[in-house]
Amino acid sequence: MGSTRTSGSTGDRPTIPAREIVLDLLGGFVRHDTGRISMQAMAELMGAFGTSPDATRVVISRLRREGWVAVQREGRRSVITMTDQTSQLMRAGEGRLYRRDGDLWDGRWRMIIYTVPEARRATRIRIRRILDWHGFGPLATSTWICSHDRLDAALEEIGEEPELRLDPLVASSISAEHDRVMANRCWDLRRLNEEYAEFIDRYSRFDDAALADLSDQDSFALRVEVLYGYRNASFHDPDLHPRLLPNDWRGRIAHQLFLRVYGILEEPAAKYYQQAVTRYPT
Repeated sequence: MGSTRTSGSTGDRPTIPAREIVLDLLGGFVRHDTGRISMQAMAELMGAFGTSPDATRVVISRLRREGWVAVQREGRRSVITMTDQTSQLMRAGEGRLYRRDGDLWDGRWRMIIYTVPEARRATRIRIRRILDWHGFGPLATSTWICSHDRLDAALEEIGEEPELRLDPLVASSISAEHDRVMANRCWDLRRLNEEYAEFIDRYSRFDDAALADLSDQDSFALRVEVLYGYRNASFHDPDLHPRLLPNDWRGRIAHQLFLRVYGILEEPAAKYYQQAVTRYPT
């Protein structure tokens, strides 16, 4: 019930958790439409991935309890909407998918050193999660660096807590070679590169003609699949300057492939989505 293997005429497809599909439908379709979708329409759309209506309702129920969505009864229909926090996360995540600013690096590292009492483990986990989201990597246990000017955004999200000390700095290393050493210490660039290579290997076979031949339903399913695949591959990518990356870095090629495939599939996928929401309006 928790995972779905997408199916259709596009060959072997990866298994995607039903929860992730629902969130991608909310962020990739519902948010750009009316911001509302009926439970019946969501169940029909999830059917494109082999997920049953009962399993869809279970996923929605869990997301509601976790604060991702709200569900209201309106007449005979249950209507799903995203919470404000979810909408904000979706906007921020979408920006990371489309935008690449690594070429703009000024050669300086933005650094945050934090001090948290040993007993406040939950606070440390929360800080690391926030820093990771903003593109910081651990140079040392409590010292994180980022090549982008995101100090203010990270500090604002971390906020203030009793006994929490944050020291933000801007620093430069002694050489370009040491910059590369630091980058490899903070991020597993080899693994990231392998994940990008896998993404390219899976989706580069879809040239423009192959994509144009897909049905609306297969286009819809593949667009969600490509979004899931690229997001997973790029989630921990700090978007570094090329001089900090391996010579065979595949990230740029993967990004261009994602934009091409995702863009071509936009119209037929939106058509399939609109058929479902029109059949079960809110």
